[in-house]
Amino acid sequence: MAFAKGDVVLVPFPFRDRAATKVRPATTHPPRFLSDYALTGWKQARLMAPSTVRMQFATLASSRVLYRPGKITAGDLHAVDARIRQAFDL
Repeated sequence: MAFAKGDVVLVPFPFRDRAATKVRPATTHPPRFLSDYALTGWKQARLMAPSTVRMQFATLASSRVLYRPGKITAGDLHAVDARIRQAFDL
């Protein structure tokens, strides 16, 4: 399955002890870190609840993606891009 920038995907995230996983598209916790971003268009992205993008960088096989419910809005994508650039000091 091919994915595009801004796609929202559900993947199994491991718990800290890595003994179990929970399927998540993003965190529903409010922002806790400066790099967190609360999506303004979470409904347009077809998420079930207000969600926060948290900068946790990882590489995973596309086969780990369980579902692609939607895509974040252009405004949200721009804000997330800014935080990615900040995280990598670009």
